[in-house]
Order: sequence, then structure tokens, then C-alpha cells
Amino acid sequence: MLFRNYKLTLTILIGVLVVNNISSCKKLVQIPPPANSITTSQVFADSADAAAAISGIYAKIIGQTGDASCNGLETILCGLSSDELVSFNNGNTNQTQFYFNALESDNGIVPGCWTTPYTIIYQTNACIEGLQNSTSLTSTTKNQFLGEAKFFRSLFYFYLINFFGNVPYVASINWLQTDTLGNATPLFVYQNIINDLKSAKSLLPSDYSFSSGNRTRVNKLGAAALLARVYLYLQDWKNAKLESDSIINNNLFSLVDLDNVFLANSQESILQWQLNTSYVYGTSTNEGVLILPANQNSPPGYYLSSELLNAFDSSDGRKTAWLNQSKYAGVTYVYPYKYKRGRSQVNLNGTATEYYTVFRLAEQYLIRAEAEANGAGSSTSAAISDLNIIRKRADLPPLSPSLSGDSLMAAIAHERRIELFAEWGHRWFDLRRTAKIDSIMTIITPKKNPGGVWQNYQQLYPIPLSQLSVNPFLKQNIGY
Repeated sequence: MLFRNYKLTLTILIGVLVVNNISSCKKLVQIPPPANSITTSQVFADSADAAAAISGIYAKIIGQTGDASCNGLETILCGLSSDELVSFNNGNTNQTQFYFNALESDNGIVPGCWTTPYTIIYQTNACIEGLQNSTSLTSTTKNQFLGEAKFFRSLFYFYLINFFGNVPYVASINWLQTDTLGNATPLFVYQNIINDLKSAKSLLPSDYSFSSGNRTRVNKLGAAALLARVYLYLQDWKNAKLESDSIINNNLFSLVDLDNVFLANSQESILQWQLNTSYVYGTSTNEGVLILPANQNSPPGYYLSSELLNAFDSSDGRKTAWLNQSKYAGVTYVYPYKYKRGRSQVNLNGTATEYYTVFRLAEQYLIRAEAEANGAGSSTSAAISDLNIIRKRADLPPLSPSLSGDSLMAAIAHERRIELFAEWGHRWFDLRRTAKIDSIMTIITPKKNPGGVWQNYQQLYPIPLSQLSVNPFLKQNIGY
């Protein structure tokens, strides 16, 4: 019953063909009741239908407004839950629950963390089955689209298990299977993610030629970037290093000046979402619109916590390039400034100079450093060298070559915190995966919410009540 709303009819709509930025909408397939499978041979009768279906997945992500799944949601919610962000508008009860670490099971925002990913997963499953059953597509076309669909399924499952822990794993559009699925363990889901990403790597091209040089569609290296992160989370240090090596050693990528990291088709970018400039805020990223002040006399939507602000070294170039401040009602607010176009820079049908960055090279250096520090390299000096590459760009002095043990791990955690702040929820997920969350949040929660007490179960979000009410096989996370 994960997709109860689709039982009567499923219409996969496509919006912007993101590669060419062409606006179109086309019905691909309907599922009449009682549907057990899609008539896939009709869906992908030619490459145009297949291209439209895959482009529809990109369009679904880009077309969301506000803090949307894989388009700003992770940054905002995880930033509030951890020790990164504070919302200027503290009158939003649903949002305040994230900041206070006091989520209720009926929170009105949490369902969006669930329903959008599963909607897109259903769409990817339909694409995968349609592509696999099609006999009219060339192998090159079929492989490319299959690889992209498997990547998307992996991406959304990655965030589902990191938000909720045990979640149903759906790999079919067969209602007889999906209606009775219970919670699968993260390890089971991770293994399926790994299988999908390995397959995607084998199917996708190794450059950006199929997207006209734009870094706006996933290729082999985009799949490798997510796979490196998955191995990091699983503490599979050897494979994490192998995947990050494949990207760091590729001459398609290089670190760029801090001010240029998030520009469209930056050399540091492995994958970006191209914006749909026909939308109201289409020339600005969701994060830019949500965070930056609407004008010079307005407060930011979100600003840095004192803990994060104080974590920056005074001479860190990232403090200058990636932070900004505004004064409102006599109070100075320091806010994330990685994306520099917000509401005030919107120009309908204009040019988007920034794209929303999904994966970038700096993260791969940090993944490799952590893997090397945990034995994947010949010595810990390799980890220090990788950290120093990141620090050099930030105009910071190199770390001592004698760093080791807990001191080295603390240095890695610090660089991840500063380099990846307010970006895809890295801080919140890092605290969880490194088992630091209880010690940190026990101190932070009472500061954010006087009288509040951190409890271990709060590291996961509650499964939406709407899902529990229609699927008796689902179980609520402990504590909610």
C-alpha cells in the first residue's frame, strides 16, 4: 500500500527535458485497476518514449518547489536537526519540532521525506521494467537509460534509510508485492543499492558527451560518487577508496576557487541538477531561495548556529566565500552563502549561472581520507595529504604529518563539517554513522530547546502515520 494513491491510475508525467531545457508534458502509461504490471512494450516502443520517461525523473526532482526531496530538503531538515542551522521563522510548529529534536509522529513535514522518494522510486521501477522488456531500443540507448534509472532508485533509497532506518524495499510495480511489504533493514537496502550502482557503472558512459558536455545527467562517475559514499557509511574502507580513487584520478575533475564551486558545470562538479528557468524562481536553486534574504532589508530564511559559526578557523577562506550576513531589526544574522542567487536575483526565463550540486570532488577527497585513515591506504600520511589538499584551497596551513589515531579522525570530522556544511545533510548523517550523535546532541538539544532532553531514538524520523494506517506490515520506529 505504499502507492495506494496510484492503484486506480498511474500517469507518469514528464515536464522539462532537462538536457535541452525544453518544456513538454506527455502521458506515458496508465495502470487500470486491478493492475499487477505495466504494459511495458507500449511504454518504450522507441527511444523518444524512453528518453521522455527518464527525463521525467529529472524533471520531477527539479520541478519540486520549496525544501523538496533531493532538492534542498535534506539540507534544511538535517541542518535544523543537527547543530548547523536555525530557522528565522520559529512560528512554524512542524519545522520547530526538527530544530528542538522533538518530532511528533504526526509531524506535517515528515511525510514529504517519504512520499516523494517512493513516488520517484515507483517511476524508476516502471522505467526499469519497461526498458528491460523493450525489444526496439538499441543496446546503447537501453544501457544509458537503465543506468540512470538504477542510479535514481539508489539515490532515493539512500536518503530513505538514513532518514527512517528500516524501510520497505520496493523493486517492482506489481501491487501484489508492494501492498504487503514490511520494513527492510538498512543493510538489506544498502546491498541492493550497491547492486544497482555497480550495474549503473557498467551501463553508463564515462564522460558527459551524451549530455552535450553538461554535468546535468548522471554518468559512470556519478554512480561511483554515490557508491563511494555508501561504502563509507558501511565502513567498507577498501571499496570506498577504490571508488573515490576513480574520480579523483580522472582528469575531468579538479578543485576550483571557492567562489566558483557551485557554478553551472563547475570542474569540481560530478553531477548537478540543471534548473528549469521557466519556473518562478527557476534561475535560483531551491537552497538559494530558501536561505538567502529576499532583499537587503530582510532576514535570511535560515542562519548558522553559534556552534557551527564558532567551528570556523578565523583565517579559513570558506568563512569568507561561503558565509554572508545581514542585519535585521538590529540583529546580525550569518547565513550559508554557497549559492549566491536567491529570490532577489530571480529572472524568469533568464540564465541560471548556478546549478544545484549533487556530488562534487571535495567530498571524494574527504571520503578517501577517512578510508585511508582506517587502513585502506599504505599509511595515514595519505589521509593527511588528502585533507591538506582541501585545506590548501581554504588558505589554511597543512596539518601535522604526525597526526594519527583519534586526532586524525577528529581532523577528518572537522574538515567534513566545514567543507560540507549546509549541504545535503552531511553533518546529521555523519553524526549518526560515526556514533557521535548521542554525545553531541545531548549537549546541543537543551541549548536549542531549554528543558529539552535528547533521546537516542530521535536520530531517526517517525514513519508517517498515513503509511502505517494503510499498511499493517509497517512498524513505527521505536519511541514514536
